Amino acid sequence: LLESLGSRLDELATIVPCDGAGLWIGGQWQGTGVVPPLAMIPALAAAVTGAEGHEVFATHEVSALLPQAAAFADLVSGLLTVPLSRTPGDYLMFFRREFIHDIEWAGNPQKLPPSSEGSARLSPRKSFQIWKEEVRNTSMVWEAPDRLAAEALRITLLEVVLRFSEVIAKEKARTADQQRMFVAELNHRVKNALALVGALVKQSQGTHESISLFVSDLEGRILSLAKAHEQANTPGALDLRVLIETELAPFAASGVRLITVDGPPMALDSRAFSVLALVFHEMTTNAAKHGALSVLNGGIDVRWHVDKDGNCALLWSENNGPRVKTELRTGFGSKLIERQIPFELGGEVHVAYDAEGVRVFMRIPAQNVSVRVVPPTAPEPLLVHPEPVRENAVTGLSILVVEDSLLVALQIEDVLRKAGAAHVTVCSSTQQAFAHLAQAQPDVAILDINLSGGTSLPIADAMVAKSIPFVFATGYGVTDVLPERYRATAILPKPFSELPMLSAIQRALASRPK
Repeated sequence: LLESLGSRLDELATIVPCDGAGLWIGGQWQGTGVVPPLAMIPALAAAVTGAEGHEVFATHEVSALLPQAAAFADLVSGLLTVPLSRTPGDYLMFFRREFIHDIEWAGNPQKLPPSSEGSARLSPRKSFQIWKEEVRNTSMVWEAPDRLAAEALRITLLEVVLRFSEVIAKEKARTADQQRMFVAELNHRVKNALALVGALVKQSQGTHESISLFVSDLEGRILSLAKAHEQANTPGALDLRVLIETELAPFAASGVRLITVDGPPMALDSRAFSVLALVFHEMTTNAAKHGALSVLNGGIDVRWHVDKDGNCALLWSENNGPRVKTELRTGFGSKLIERQIPFELGGEVHVAYDAEGVRVFMRIPAQNVSVRVVPPTAPEPLLVHPEPVRENAVTGLSILVVEDSLLVALQIEDVLRKAGAAHVTVCSSTQQAFAHLAQAQPDVAILDINLSGGTSLPIADAMVAKSIPFVFATGYGVTDVLPERYRATAILPKPFSELPMLSAIQRALASRPK
């Protein structure tokens, strides 16, 4: 309201003849022209509230209302206030300068009448000389037209304020409804995610020879889903090629295997992206266990095109791998590959176990895909991808972990200790971290960016000052949380597994000053 009316204050000052005007709203002041000292405004507003806070108030002698106003009476002596709300306290104020003038009296008004014979008796005047008196600390009197204009202004402004309040109330109600909807949607998604993870756990059990293989497969599937959700929330990242190349990248790193990915730029909607992320993860995993990726000279050819109906027709072909036994393809992963796309998207999937290798044909419905006109945005360069990790990457190191989730902290601590770290100190807050840094000098640190009640950026600044390398961990988008000075720091997106964590630490240690 102060901003809205403040921008029109000079115009408001022309409605009533005055030398200055001001707005006192919510304890804030804005004035124009001749106005009292800022320090006196709160006392002046309080005096008006005590006198007549609900109606237009006018006085040509401010010092009579507020004795302290005598100190600036030579600057401002007249005041007219227009209340701006039903609750007293907010005002539009008009001011007038001191008006020094003379009053002519028929005689000295201070002089006592003459006494007669020892008693005070009135008697006829003996002199008709005019008596003049100079009047100070007053302004021109606020006349009836001034008060009428102020009253009309009060009614108009109250209508504006009431309308303003209605809009604010509606906006708050709309925001509250939207927030409730967002919370309900969040709860729905969390429950769906937990249900999906629970289904993955249940369906994955009983198909492995050891608990370690079970945990490895399950972890891979969960991380694949997490990666899909992460990319689905990155602008420009819902690209079919990016999805496939991300899954196959670890197997193409050596340059020995022939992996071909070819097709027009194809955008996926978020639903198709999540579905295909899990499907391609299973196809890659199966190829690594039983197919073309299980041997060094194996190859995979992935090609797609847009058919006459606008669907995306994709063929995954494995070659130069061992002959695949059909009976090995009856587990949960095979069910996902064959049934996920038809069930979730209404598409088609056909799997053939040829002598040359597995062939998987899939048709993704047109409503879930579109040919990109603009090239896709480059993948986020800061995200850490698994690199070859030395066997002794963290052996003998002292590592600080700042993480406010106990379960995540325990997972990190367990991985680091099994990898050979000598000391792992876990802190859940910046206060604990600073207390540890005051007594110890860790070799490297993992900092969760968003902590309860703040961020770990102050800890990062302390690390830089002490020349201690570190990596960030976060469940949020990278570009949304990091200041410019840390844009080159390695990021571990949550959830993460052992290899990305150790790779990130190895990278941080390699980049520290010699």
